[in-house]
Amino acid sequence: MSALAQESEGDVVVLDKLCKRFRGRAGSADIVAIDDTSFRIPRGATVGIVGESGSGKSTLVRCILGLISADSGRAEVLGVNTVGANEQVLRSLRRRAGIVFQEPYEALDPRMRIGDAIAEPLRLHSTLASDQIGDRVGELLEMVLLDPALRTRFPHQLSGGQQQRVNIARALATEPELLVLDEPTSALDVSVRSEVLSLLVRLQNQLGMTYVLVSHDLPTIRAVCSHIIVMYLGRVVEQGTVDQVLGSPSHPYTRFLLGSALSLDPDVKTAPPETRPTVLDGAVDRRGCCFAPRCMEAIPDCSTTVPVLAHRGSPSLVACLRAGE
Repeated sequence: MSALAQESEGDVVVLDKLCKRFRGRAGSADIVAIDDTSFRIPRGATVGIVGESGSGKSTLVRCILGLISADSGRAEVLGVNTVGANEQVLRSLRRRAGIVFQEPYEALDPRMRIGDAIAEPLRLHSTLASDQIGDRVGELLEMVLLDPALRTRFPHQLSGGQQQRVNIARALATEPELLVLDEPTSALDVSVRSEVLSLLVRLQNQLGMTYVLVSHDLPTIRAVCSHIIVMYLGRVVEQGTVDQVLGSPSHPYTRFLLGSALSLDPDVKTAPPETRPTVLDGAVDRRGCCFAPRCMEAIPDCSTTVPVLAHRGSPSLVACLRAGE
């Protein structure tokens, strides 16, 4: 059984039937962003969440941390249910659970010097004196391989890679147990991405944190993560270890994602498995499998029966009626 399905007292995140909808435009159906999602994240793991744009990845992690209020279900983070939690509870939790956003410059206040940006969570969540906060800011800058002298600069005076390192330093300021990384390298130059990912891996080994990494880049997931969750239109369609899911994918959508990934060798031509053309729309009919309108392997039951995650002759958990045939 996948570690993401096993109950453990050491779980950092426990989701149970989490749901989130956004109101559609006048006269249109609501958009289903998260649909009855359940899984667990064990302490010390690095879990990658993958899927196309619109699959619900970023909404999911924001619901987990309470940045967006879920409609129903349970999202327990470090023993705290963030669904319906008040601001005082969430503020206390954010000392123990941090997040690094996709756009490094937009995550920083352009009017605030780098040192003040990193010091802000320390002033909010710690009892350190001013001189101790200053020392801690210098330590954090060195931890992310930046010169402490940069503390006097403004965000626009740094490169994109430096800005994201500052965001990482700020997220680490309160020594969190959980760090959510929402596409942390997608806005960076290719030459900088590997450096930032290597830094994140080193910091996890050094500090023993649990990572939740949102990414559309499968090579990144394969290189960094221990477990993977594949999402489509707000539902988890496959989950397991990276070797299980990417080495032997069981869901047609997972195979589609793998086939869509570009090879590093320009001479290798790849073509994703064929799918039916359709709009990626969270307002589609939810009675059956959410991937059925695009799936070339769909049978009539796929349009009426919602498949549950289960081992269907495969090492990973898969939500597909035809898996294992």
